[in-house]
Amino acid sequence: MEHAFASHGQQRTWMLENVPYRHDWAYILEADERMMSELFAECLGAIAQSDAQNDTPNAPVAYYVAERVMFMGTWIRRSTQFPRYHLRLPLRPLARWLYMMLILGGWRDGRAGLAWCTLQAFYEYLIVLKVRELMHPEH
Repeated sequence: MEHAFASHGQQRTWMLENVPYRHDWAYILEADERMMSELFAECLGAIAQSDAQNDTPNAPVAYYVAERVMFMGTWIRRSTQFPRYHLRLPLRPLARWLYMMLILGGWRDGRAGLAWCTLQAFYEYLIVLKVRELMHPEH
């Protein structure tokens, strides 16, 4: 089964709606992510709990998993924006960089924190550019 790539979100949604699966829920792990043994054990516990509560109306339907971002061999503890919020702000890349560096304390992660925050701000800038491009397809 194949599906033309449009975006990560659309690809995941298509997969969940069209690819047959064996279990009632899925954990989507990106290619550059690793699942720690503690999380794997929690997932097994959630499966067992889900099986036991299958007919319970208030059973959980989703789980939020915190990520530990590793970059340049360093755990970026402060500036990884946990929990992540999406900003709809003017000067969004700069706002994100300042927020991550100053408010979250990315400067305390040293060179790796500075590089991480700068790359995340650049990522925001790329999003801004793509949105502008999509709003003006004639360009």
